[in-house]
Amino acid sequence: MDANDAAAPTSKANANVIANQSGLDNLKKSITCIVDMIDTITYNVVVYDELTFPNVITPNGDLSNDYLEIEALKPNSEISIVNRWGNVVYKSTNYQNDWDGKDQQGVDLKEGVYTVIFITSENKRAHFYVHLIR
Repeated sequence: MDANDAAAPTSKANANVIANQSGLDNLKKSITCIVDMIDTITYNVVVYDELTFPNVITPNGDLSNDYLEIEALKPNSEISIVNRWGNVVYKSTNYQNDWDGKDQQGVDLKEGVYTVIFITSENKRAHFYVHLIR
């Protein structure tokens, strides 16, 4: 067998995606060449599932419900937090799940129910209420 008779390397790719929850998951792809050499490539895949909005936050420093965390949050989503008088007390145009019950100036807001206006990067709108408990 000479160089002209050599078969071109073939590859067999097996890819499995396991998405147990929204967020960052891994996609692994194994490639096997004709000489049985195996290589694995890992891709990071972001899996977005259904949005889930919390109805309470307790920003007291115990690391449990300290932030308004929206599950399956996509980048460039916008939120506005509105008090019972209709005043916007907090706004973010690229929300990062980081609202901790403070107004735009960093002052603790009083306990109570606040309206959250949510807009995705695709301009889909939703609103919900969140109870702030200190």
